[in-house]
Parts: sequence; C-alpha cells; structure tokens
Amino acid sequence: MEIETSKIFLENIPNQLKSESFMLWRYEERDGRKTKPPLNPHTGVRGDVTDPIQWTDYETALSAHQSDRYRSNGISVVVHPDSELVGLDLDHCIVDGKFSEDAQEILDGVCSYSEISPSGEGIRIFLYGKLPEKGRRRGNFECYDKGRHLTVTGNHIPGTPDKINNNQETLDWFHREFIAGGVISAKTEIHELP
Repeated sequence: MEIETSKIFLENIPNQLKSESFMLWRYEERDGRKTKPPLNPHTGVRGDVTDPIQWTDYETALSAHQSDRYRSNGISVVVHPDSELVGLDLDHCIVDGKFSEDAQEILDGVCSYSEISPSGEGIRIFLYGKLPEKGRRRGNFECYDKGRHLTVTGNHIPGTPDKINNNQETLDWFHREFIAGGVISAKTEIHELP
C-alpha cells in the first residue's frame, strides 16, 4: 500500500496537530536505505529539530512544501519538551495492505489519531502524555516526545479516532508492553485494513 509521498490529506489532519510546530522533510539515501531528515522550512537546508528558530507553524510549512521551492517530500511535526505531544512510530507493520497483529493491538489499545506513514508500510500514532525518562525504541517500534520530527501524511486509518487523545494510562501501557519490558513478538498474523 504505497502512497504518493507528496500527497498530504489535509482534511484529515486534526486541528490539535496543526497547532504544533512544523518543519519539512525530504527523502535521502544513507547506507543503502531511505531516510527522512528534516528541512528548515525557511531556507530549505537540512534542519535541526532542536532549534526552535527553524520551526514554523502548520500553514507556513504547508505553503513551503506546496510551492516545491525546497523540493521537500512532505511536512513534519516537531515533538519538543514544551509540548505534550507524543509520537508512536510503528515501522514495517503493514504488509500487503494488512496490519501485523502487534500493530492492530496497539491501534486498538492506544485509541488516538493514527495515520499511515509515507512509505505505506508503517503507522504513526499521535497522543498527549509524558514518556518515561528511558526507552524510546524496541524492534520496529519507537516513541518520542522531544528532539524528533515526525512525518505527517493525513492518511488517517479508518476506525481510529479523528482527534488526538490525552491518555497517560494508555501511553504507559504501550511503553511497558512494547518498549521497556515487553517481549518482542514474533506475531505474524495479519489483519485486513478497515
């Protein structure tokens, strides 16, 4: 399920997300794999997500992307300490248009605005809360609340909320089960996309 990298489904992006800080991103090849480094939306050069001077609002980032003056592939939201926005990044969990069992469990358990990543193979979930001090990645699952930018596609996953929820208990569950202490699952059963 590949999506066009320059296509952003604007109508699906929650207003809560639009109120955050934004940058641009562009695909780059590094060590034989595609990466998505941030671009400064004011200059088009490679950006630094920890420098607030390089952030902008949603409308400005979108305008810079749509103008194609910086040859960006999309927009990205910045997670930083002054915001309670948390991004969950589930990589390589969609195969042949179907969710892995773990991905489906996470979507059902977290219950917040979720979208398909630019590759069409991953899921991004946004929610409000606070992550523990340690533990940001395990296997193909990551979670961030500062020092990162997360691509935004608006490719909303049907059946998930259309708004960003604030649920610390759910965030704690995700972190405990899939990042900190959980067992990396070998679950290969897949579920049809709704």
